Amino acid sequence: GSLSLTLGILDKGPLAEAIYKSSLQARGFYWRGAINMIIDNPFFGVGMDGFGDWYRRSRDIQALTTPGVNTVVNAAHNVFLDLFAFGGWPLFLTYVAIVLLAGISLIKVVLRSKKYDPIFVAISVAWLGYQLQSLISINQIGLAIWGWVLTGALIAYERNTRNSNVEEI
Repeated sequence: GSLSLTLGILDKGPLAEAIYKSSLQARGFYWRGAINMIIDNPFFGVGMDGFGDWYRRSRDIQALTTPGVNTVVNAAHNVFLDLFAFGGWPLFLTYVAIVLLAGISLIKVVLRSKKYDPIFVAISVAWLGYQLQSLISINQIGLAIWGWVLTGALIAYERNTRNSNVEEI
């Protein structure tokens, strides 16, 4: 099922007609534009919210026919690519480190948990859902705030539920 779904997203296989839509194709053009921006400006990016200013000069030649020459977009529709294009390696690596810290926190709690914890499950599922959504969504403030809040909550939950083995003096 996962293989069929992945192939469908890439416009291949039996589910391609049902899954692959023009919005996915457009996202591919936006992602390639972001990658071109990253290649051209790897160290400091194009500036915060500079994607729209750089998209027309960074898009692939195929983007001129579909979605069209007059198409303007302000985001790569992928939070990781957005941040990489905006701030280059420094911003991208910082964001990846924070996401990895949250992922490590999730794994630590899972490994030490002996029983079902509904609060942890809720935070984890919401955080994982946000991370998946961030792969195809813009970094809009209403969504981004949930990513930051859930990332902080997951890290804080792991720290708060640690067993304290340090003797108090």
